[in-house]
Amino acid sequence: MNELLPSESSLLVPEIPTDLPRIQVDTAWAIDVDRTLSSVDAGLQRLASLGEAYGIPGIQLFEGYQKAKDAKVKFDPLESYRTQLHPTAYKEFCTTLSRPDLEPAITYADTPRFLGRIVGPRTVLTYAQHVPFQRIKLQSLAYRGYAHILDHTNKGPLIESWRAPTGAFDFLGISKEGESLAIYSANRVNLIDDNDQSHQNLPPESTGFYLRRPEETNIVPPSSSLPEGVVAISSLDEIPDYNVSHSLPESPEEPFAYIPLSEARRPLLWLGGILVTSLTADELEGSRTA
Repeated sequence: MNELLPSESSLLVPEIPTDLPRIQVDTAWAIDVDRTLSSVDAGLQRLASLGEAYGIPGIQLFEGYQKAKDAKVKFDPLESYRTQLHPTAYKEFCTTLSRPDLEPAITYADTPRFLGRIVGPRTVLTYAQHVPFQRIKLQSLAYRGYAHILDHTNKGPLIESWRAPTGAFDFLGISKEGESLAIYSANRVNLIDDNDQSHQNLPPESTGFYLRRPEETNIVPPSSSLPEGVVAISSLDEIPDYNVSHSLPESPEEPFAYIPLSEARRPLLWLGGILVTSLTADELEGSRTA
Protein backbone atom coordinates (compact mmCIF):
# COMPACT_ATOMS: atom_id res chain seq x y z
CA MET A 1 0.00 0.00 0.00
CA ASN A 2 1.30 3.53 -0.79
CA GLU A 3 1.95 5.52 2.36
CA LEU A 4 0.00 8.67 3.18
CA LEU A 5 1.60 11.84 4.48
CA PRO A 6 0.22 13.60 7.58
CA SER A 7 -1.15 16.48 5.47
CA GLU A 8 -3.20 14.19 3.24
CA SER A 9 -6.96 13.66 3.67
CA SER A 10 -9.81 12.49 1.49
CA LEU A 11 -12.52 14.45 -0.29
CA LEU A 12 -15.60 13.10 -2.02
CA VAL A 13 -17.45 15.53 -4.29
CA PRO A 14 -21.12 15.68 -3.16
CA GLU A 15 -23.94 14.71 -5.49
CA ILE A 16 -23.75 17.01 -8.52
CA PRO A 17 -26.78 19.34 -8.85
CA THR A 18 -28.76 19.03 -12.06
CA ASP A 19 -29.23 22.79 -12.43
CA LEU A 20 -25.56 23.85 -12.58
CA PRO A 21 -24.63 26.63 -15.02
CA ARG A 22 -23.13 25.20 -18.23
CA ILE A 23 -20.28 27.21 -19.70
CA GLN A 24 -18.98 26.65 -23.23
CA VAL A 25 -15.22 27.03 -23.74
CA ASP A 26 -12.94 26.36 -26.66
CA THR A 27 -10.01 24.53 -25.06
CA ALA A 28 -9.20 22.46 -21.99
CA TRP A 29 -5.71 21.32 -21.03
CA ALA A 30 -4.20 18.04 -19.88
CA ILE A 31 -0.69 18.71 -18.60
CA ASP A 32 2.11 16.31 -17.72
CA VAL A 33 4.42 16.89 -14.71
CA ASP A 34 7.94 15.46 -15.14
CA ARG A 35 10.03 17.38 -17.68
CA THR A 36 6.90 19.44 -18.45
CA LEU A 37 5.97 21.43 -15.32
CA SER A 38 8.87 20.24 -13.15
CA SER A 39 12.48 19.15 -13.56
CA VAL A 40 13.38 15.51 -12.94
CA ASP A 41 17.02 16.50 -12.45
CA ALA A 42 16.15 19.15 -9.85
CA GLY A 43 13.74 16.77 -8.09
CA LEU A 44 16.47 14.19 -7.60
CA GLN A 45 18.95 16.87 -6.51
CA ARG A 46 16.46 18.16 -3.94
CA LEU A 47 15.88 14.64 -2.63
CA ALA A 48 19.63 13.95 -2.36
CA SER A 49 20.41 17.31 -0.71
CA LEU A 50 17.72 16.92 1.93
CA GLY A 51 18.80 13.34 2.55
CA GLU A 52 22.35 14.53 3.22
CA ALA A 53 20.95 16.73 6.00
CA TYR A 54 19.45 13.58 7.52
CA GLY A 55 22.78 11.74 7.28
CA ILE A 56 22.03 9.66 4.16
CA PRO A 57 24.65 10.05 1.40
CA GLY A 58 23.19 11.28 -1.87
CA ILE A 59 25.27 8.77 -3.80
CA GLN A 60 22.86 6.05 -2.62
CA LEU A 61 20.02 7.73 -4.49
CA PHE A 62 21.91 8.27 -7.74
CA GLU A 63 23.44 4.78 -7.75
CA GLY A 64 20.01 3.23 -7.16
CA TYR A 65 18.50 5.36 -9.90
CA GLN A 66 21.18 4.38 -12.41
CA LYS A 67 20.92 0.67 -11.56
CA ALA A 68 17.15 0.71 -12.04
CA LYS A 69 17.54 2.64 -15.29
CA ASP A 70 20.13 0.18 -16.64
CA ALA A 71 17.98 -2.80 -15.63
CA LYS A 72 14.85 -1.09 -17.03
CA VAL A 73 12.93 -1.66 -13.80
CA LYS A 74 10.83 0.69 -11.69
CA PHE A 75 12.69 2.85 -9.21
CA ASP A 76 11.40 3.90 -5.78
CA PRO A 77 13.36 7.11 -4.97
CA LEU A 78 12.08 7.17 -1.38
CA GLU A 79 13.04 3.60 -0.47
CA SER A 80 16.48 4.29 1.04
CA TYR A 81 15.07 7.12 3.16
CA ARG A 82 12.02 5.14 4.27
CA THR A 83 14.16 2.19 5.35
CA GLN A 84 16.93 4.17 7.06
CA LEU A 85 14.94 6.85 8.87
CA HIS A 86 12.74 6.45 11.95
CA PRO A 87 9.05 6.67 10.92
CA THR A 88 8.65 10.05 12.63
CA ALA A 89 11.77 11.43 10.95
CA TYR A 90 10.65 10.00 7.62
CA LYS A 91 7.28 11.80 7.80
CA GLU A 92 9.11 15.02 8.66
CA PHE A 93 11.47 14.37 5.75
CA CYS A 94 8.61 13.95 3.26
CA THR A 95 6.79 17.03 4.55
CA THR A 96 9.91 19.16 4.15
CA LEU A 97 10.57 17.67 0.71
CA SER A 98 7.16 18.88 -0.51
CA ARG A 99 7.70 22.54 0.46
CA PRO A 100 7.44 24.88 -2.56
CA ASP A 101 10.20 27.13 -1.17
CA LEU A 102 12.76 24.34 -0.72
CA GLU A 103 15.87 24.59 -2.89
CA PRO A 104 16.58 23.64 -5.53
CA ALA A 105 13.26 24.69 -7.06
CA ILE A 106 11.82 21.91 -9.23
CA THR A 107 9.33 24.12 -11.09
CA TYR A 108 10.59 25.51 -14.41
CA ALA A 109 10.63 29.28 -14.86
CA ASP A 110 8.06 29.07 -17.68
CA THR A 111 5.59 26.96 -15.64
CA PRO A 112 3.95 29.78 -13.63
CA ARG A 113 3.93 31.99 -16.73
CA PHE A 114 2.05 29.34 -18.69
CA LEU A 115 -0.38 28.48 -15.90
CA GLY A 116 -1.08 32.18 -15.42
CA ARG A 117 -2.11 32.83 -19.01
CA ILE A 118 -4.20 29.79 -20.00
CA VAL A 119 -7.96 30.16 -19.69
CA GLY A 120 -10.52 27.47 -18.97
CA PRO A 121 -10.30 23.92 -17.59
CA ARG A 122 -6.90 22.43 -16.88
CA THR A 123 -5.91 19.16 -15.23
CA VAL A 124 -2.64 17.41 -14.54
CA LEU A 125 -2.38 14.02 -16.23
CA THR A 126 0.81 12.33 -15.12
CA TYR A 127 2.38 8.87 -15.21
CA ALA A 128 4.28 7.77 -12.11
CA GLN A 129 6.34 4.70 -11.30
CA HIS A 130 6.12 5.65 -7.64
CA VAL A 131 2.94 7.46 -6.58
CA PRO A 132 4.01 8.83 -3.14
CA PHE A 133 7.02 10.64 -4.64
CA GLN A 134 4.79 12.02 -7.41
CA ARG A 135 2.40 13.39 -4.80
CA ILE A 136 5.28 15.12 -3.04
CA LYS A 137 6.41 16.73 -6.30
CA LEU A 138 2.85 17.86 -7.04
CA GLN A 139 2.66 19.66 -3.70
CA SER A 140 5.82 21.63 -4.47
CA LEU A 141 4.57 22.91 -7.85
CA ALA A 142 2.97 26.24 -8.76
CA TYR A 143 0.00 24.25 -10.12
CA ARG A 144 -3.22 24.19 -8.10
CA GLY A 145 -6.20 22.01 -9.05
CA TYR A 146 -6.97 18.43 -10.05
CA ALA A 147 -4.38 15.79 -10.88
CA HIS A 148 -4.84 12.25 -12.18
CA ILE A 149 -1.86 9.96 -11.52
CA LEU A 150 -1.66 7.07 -14.00
CA ASP A 151 0.17 3.75 -14.02
CA HIS A 152 0.54 3.93 -17.82
CA THR A 153 1.34 6.50 -20.51
CA ASN A 154 -1.62 5.79 -22.82
CA LYS A 155 -3.24 9.19 -22.27
CA GLY A 156 -5.09 9.64 -25.57
CA PRO A 157 -7.82 7.04 -24.86
CA LEU A 158 -8.25 8.40 -21.32
CA ILE A 159 -8.82 11.91 -22.66
CA GLU A 160 -11.31 10.46 -25.18
CA SER A 161 -13.18 8.86 -22.26
CA TRP A 162 -13.92 12.37 -20.97
CA ARG A 163 -16.10 13.07 -24.01
CA ALA A 164 -19.79 13.63 -23.21
CA PRO A 165 -22.67 12.30 -25.36
CA THR A 166 -22.90 15.80 -26.86
CA GLY A 167 -19.41 15.38 -28.33
CA ALA A 168 -17.85 18.00 -26.05
CA PHE A 169 -15.48 17.32 -23.15
CA ASP A 170 -17.24 18.15 -19.90
CA PHE A 171 -15.46 19.30 -16.73
CA LEU A 172 -16.93 19.98 -13.30
CA GLY A 173 -15.67 23.21 -11.75
CA ILE A 174 -15.51 22.96 -7.95
CA SER A 175 -14.64 25.30 -5.10
CA LYS A 176 -11.85 24.60 -2.65
CA GLU A 177 -14.47 23.10 -0.31
CA GLY A 178 -15.66 20.69 -3.00
CA GLU A 179 -18.85 22.58 -3.88
CA SER A 180 -19.96 22.14 -7.49
CA LEU A 181 -19.98 25.50 -9.30
CA ALA A 182 -20.51 24.92 -13.03
CA ILE A 183 -19.97 22.47 -15.87
CA TYR A 184 -17.48 23.57 -18.50
CA SER A 185 -17.93 22.06 -21.97
CA ALA A 186 -14.74 22.23 -24.03
CA ASN A 187 -14.51 21.70 -27.77
CA ARG A 188 -11.12 20.01 -27.40
CA VAL A 189 -8.50 18.94 -24.87
CA ASN A 190 -4.90 19.77 -25.71
CA LEU A 191 -2.15 17.59 -24.21
CA ILE A 192 1.31 18.81 -23.14
CA ASP A 193 3.75 15.96 -22.54
CA ASP A 194 7.42 15.04 -22.99
CA ASN A 195 6.71 11.39 -23.87
CA ASP A 196 5.89 10.70 -27.52
CA GLN A 197 3.84 7.63 -26.55
CA SER A 198 1.45 9.82 -24.58
CA HIS A 199 0.52 11.64 -27.79
CA GLN A 200 -0.63 8.52 -29.62
CA ASN A 201 -4.38 8.11 -30.19
CA LEU A 202 -5.38 11.59 -29.07
CA PRO A 203 -8.92 12.68 -29.91
CA PRO A 204 -8.97 14.17 -33.43
CA GLU A 205 -9.82 17.66 -32.13
CA SER A 206 -6.82 17.72 -29.80
CA THR A 207 -3.47 19.35 -30.39
CA GLY A 208 -0.53 17.61 -28.75
CA PHE A 209 2.49 19.62 -27.65
CA TYR A 210 5.54 17.34 -27.48
CA LEU A 211 7.85 19.14 -25.07
CA ARG A 212 11.60 18.43 -25.30
CA ARG A 213 13.50 20.57 -22.80
CA PRO A 214 17.17 20.82 -23.81
CA GLU A 215 18.33 21.46 -20.23
CA GLU A 216 17.07 18.10 -18.93
CA THR A 217 19.50 15.16 -18.88
CA ASN A 218 16.76 12.65 -18.02
CA ILE A 219 14.95 12.88 -21.34
CA VAL A 220 12.76 9.99 -22.49
CA PRO A 221 14.11 8.91 -25.94
CA PRO A 222 11.50 9.09 -28.70
CA SER A 223 10.30 5.65 -29.71
CA SER A 224 8.08 6.51 -32.67
CA SER A 225 7.26 9.28 -35.11
CA LEU A 226 4.84 11.96 -33.99
CA PRO A 227 1.28 11.59 -35.22
CA GLU A 228 -0.47 14.33 -37.16
CA GLY A 229 -1.66 17.15 -34.94
CA VAL A 230 1.31 16.95 -32.55
CA VAL A 231 3.75 19.88 -32.42
CA ALA A 232 7.32 19.63 -31.06
CA ILE A 233 8.30 22.48 -28.70
CA SER A 234 11.17 23.20 -26.30
CA SER A 235 9.38 25.55 -23.86
CA LEU A 236 5.88 26.22 -22.55
CA ASP A 237 6.33 29.78 -23.81
CA GLU A 238 6.03 28.43 -27.37
CA ILE A 239 2.42 27.32 -26.86
CA PRO A 240 0.05 29.83 -28.50
CA ASP A 241 -2.68 31.56 -26.55
CA TYR A 242 -6.19 30.13 -26.60
CA ASN A 243 -9.36 31.90 -25.47
CA VAL A 244 -7.44 35.08 -24.68
CA SER A 245 -9.24 37.27 -27.22
CA HIS A 246 -12.73 36.66 -25.84
CA SER A 247 -14.05 36.56 -22.29
CA LEU A 248 -15.68 33.46 -20.88
CA PRO A 249 -19.20 33.43 -19.40
CA GLU A 250 -19.07 33.87 -15.66
CA SER A 251 -19.53 31.08 -13.12
CA PRO A 252 -20.53 31.83 -9.50
CA GLU A 253 -16.81 32.03 -8.67
CA GLU A 254 -13.52 30.98 -10.21
CA PRO A 255 -13.24 27.19 -9.75
CA PHE A 256 -10.38 25.93 -7.64
CA ALA A 257 -10.23 22.73 -9.70
CA TYR A 258 -11.67 21.34 -12.92
CA ILE A 259 -12.45 17.61 -12.80
CA PRO A 260 -13.46 15.63 -15.91
CA LEU A 261 -17.16 15.04 -15.31
CA SER A 262 -16.69 11.31 -15.94
CA GLU A 263 -14.24 11.21 -12.99
CA ALA A 264 -16.09 13.51 -10.59
CA ARG A 265 -17.40 10.70 -8.39
CA ARG A 266 -14.02 9.08 -7.84
CA PRO A 267 -12.48 9.37 -4.36
CA LEU A 268 -9.95 12.18 -4.17
CA LEU A 269 -6.92 12.80 -2.02
CA TRP A 270 -6.61 16.36 -0.75
CA LEU A 271 -3.02 17.62 -0.69
CA GLY A 272 -3.76 21.23 0.25
CA GLY A 273 -3.26 22.77 -3.18
CA ILE A 274 -3.90 19.64 -5.23
CA LEU A 275 -6.77 17.17 -5.51
CA VAL A 276 -5.41 13.81 -6.64
CA THR A 277 -7.09 10.65 -7.87
CA SER A 278 -5.01 7.48 -7.66
CA LEU A 279 -6.46 5.92 -4.52
CA THR A 280 -6.98 2.30 -3.71
CA ALA A 281 -9.69 1.37 -1.21
CA ASP A 282 -7.02 0.83 1.48
CA GLU A 283 -5.49 4.23 0.83
CA LEU A 284 -8.86 5.96 1.04
CA GLU A 285 -9.61 4.27 4.36
CA GLY A 286 -6.15 5.20 5.64
CA SER A 287 -6.64 8.85 4.70
CA ARG A 288 -9.88 8.98 6.69
CA THR A 289 -8.14 7.89 9.86
CA ALA A 290 -4.81 9.71 9.38
